[in-house]
Amino acid sequence: MRRRFVVKSLLTVTAITVMLTVIPIPQEAILDEMIANCLVAGLMAGVGVGLVLRMGSCDGGMDLIGMILIQTKGRFSVGKVNIAANCVLYGICLILFDIPTVIYSLIYSVICSLMCDRVHTQNINVQAMIVTKMQEIEPLEIEIMGRMNRGLTCWSAYGGYTGEEKTLLLTVISKYEIAQLRSIVHQFDPEAFVMINEDVSVDGYFIKKLT
Repeated sequence: MRRRFVVKSLLTVTAITVMLTVIPIPQEAILDEMIANCLVAGLMAGVGVGLVLRMGSCDGGMDLIGMILIQTKGRFSVGKVNIAANCVLYGICLILFDIPTVIYSLIYSVICSLMCDRVHTQNINVQAMIVTKMQEIEPLEIEIMGRMNRGLTCWSAYGGYTGEEKTLLLTVISKYEIAQLRSIVHQFDPEAFVMINEDVSVDGYFIKKLT
């Protein structure tokens, strides 16, 4: 991981420690319904952890292990790693605690992990297809490959209705990079047609830009 990631992670862990110390813990559940408490807590915690990861940081623990596995193996996510670890942990808790406590804990953990993965957009792969009428597409290719460090595959195409010659460009990026790609494309061709297919499976060499 980059040095910037380590520094941000240290600041994040410090901030979390301070907040957990300062913010008072209520003696009783805020909501009467325990499942509602689990859902709200899971949503809030998942979004919070996801935002931390999205900003190129980490709050330590299993999240850090998840980031390392994503960087080295590719087919992982922080949420999936957390769910796997918590299933083992709660299996042990079945021996020590009552079943309802374990069930409520699992509900919280699953909601938190799912929300974390949805917010951590750097780990969501998308396929982008660009259809442009530009005659000289080399400047656009150079800009995408140079600024985004992503490869491109190009085809010659034509409009089914007009018969007009067009060029189709295909690339795979992270969901976090969609706005940047659209900005680059519309800078060169405001009328370009951009299609995004989310959560595609990628095999082979693909750079994970997590930080």
